Amino acid sequence: MFSWQWECFEGLLNNTSFAVVDAGPLRVPIRSFSVTRNEKLELIMETRADHNATSNATVYPPGTVRIATETVTLSNSMGVEAVVRGVQPHSCMTSFRSDAPLGEMREESSIHSVSGTIGPQRDPKFVIDWLSNVGDVFLWPDMSDDETEVTKTLTLRGGNNGPVLKTAQKSTGGSWNCVKLSVDGCELYLCVAKSETAKRVSKPGFILYTGTPSDEFRDKVRRCLSFSLGGYLVYLGCSYFCNDWSLASFDAVSAYSLGGKAFELPFMPPSPLGTRYEWEIDRNILSRMVNSFYAQYDALDFGRLCWAYWHARCATPHIAAVHFGATVETLQRRYLRANRGALKTKLLEGEEWNRIRASIEGVISGSTVGDDVKTVLKNKLHELNTVPESLKTECLLKLLHLELGEREKKAWTRRNVAAHGNEAEEDVDLIRDIKILELRFHRMLLSITNANDFYYDYFSLGRPIRKLAEPIP
Repeated sequence: MFSWQWECFEGLLNNTSFAVVDAGPLRVPIRSFSVTRNEKLELIMETRADHNATSNATVYPPGTVRIATETVTLSNSMGVEAVVRGVQPHSCMTSFRSDAPLGEMREESSIHSVSGTIGPQRDPKFVIDWLSNVGDVFLWPDMSDDETEVTKTLTLRGGNNGPVLKTAQKSTGGSWNCVKLSVDGCELYLCVAKSETAKRVSKPGFILYTGTPSDEFRDKVRRCLSFSLGGYLVYLGCSYFCNDWSLASFDAVSAYSLGGKAFELPFMPPSPLGTRYEWEIDRNILSRMVNSFYAQYDALDFGRLCWAYWHARCATPHIAAVHFGATVETLQRRYLRANRGALKTKLLEGEEWNRIRASIEGVISGSTVGDDVKTVLKNKLHELNTVPESLKTECLLKLLHLELGEREKKAWTRRNVAAHGNEAEEDVDLIRDIKILELRFHRMLLSITNANDFYYDYFSLGRPIRKLAEPIP
């Protein structure tokens, strides 16, 4: 397998050419080690040491909350160095033999990431983000051609000029498995990878960038793509390549997959990505969505919004309404903060309110209640002049040209019912109201960002496509 087909840290590190030069918190002396990715997509480091190996790591009391900063350094005879970060030993097993030197200690540690630079420093020209959970339900707009050529040569040494037998075989193929996009001037390709090249990874894929954009930029693009596709893209790490596609450096991380829920959630794009078929991806439509979200990323703090949204989708029905309600309110708050003056937030302005407030403060000061109560009452005065949240929400929806049906208005109270621990109504109605709250977030975000003019109505049977302004019937 070539290094551009899939992440290759295991093949690079797990051979006899690498040794541990700084063991960090691990027990030493170390005889051998391996770094692998398990079925949960977590990175694990296993070391084998002498049976009496010891460690100088700090021992923390049970229950300690901290960020793991311990590192382990690896190196080979060619001077290639790799750094393992966030090393936390969590199990240790010792085996004893009658011949003491044959006994060994086997230690297993969880790690956050491992990174390394290959060979002399050269300027990389490409970077690939390795992903899991890339949707296999889509009809992709772009094709990749796959060509393999094998050459076999046999030389017969029956003297100085023996015959040379030579033949070559070429196989070609192709599949519709990718989409080309441009985001903020950066060209990239989202592709489905071959499952046989990715061990223990469900629905493998990758994003290839021409150029080497920053980690922050690529993180934003992944989040925008995830929401556009309606499925959480699980990030595994990245690899940098030179012009000749030789590996320059790599970085592998323990993946976060929403506690494994990412693979259980059905793909639910907020709006249609094509114009002809179900699950079709039209390059222009997807590009508009991704670029629209990216353009508003910082203003809306889109990363935190996505964090809240995906965890709302993973929440159990009894509490999901709280999560979606909070997500909608956060979106509303971020939009109004980024667009100050778009809505009226005070009931009265200027001198008129100042006169009323001074009059009320005078009444409070002249009352016989205690000073502590007077202070509380005066502090609450500013709330009297604030537009109620319900009225503010109604005005915002009008500003966004969104109309809510009666069922949608009723479902909005569901978040308060769940938040206060009240008993839920019939399960079917509960789940349908949760769908409405999710659609409310979809419609508001699509309208604010101008990402699409339509939305999928997941509340109604058949998942019809509706205009953004059109309410759920």
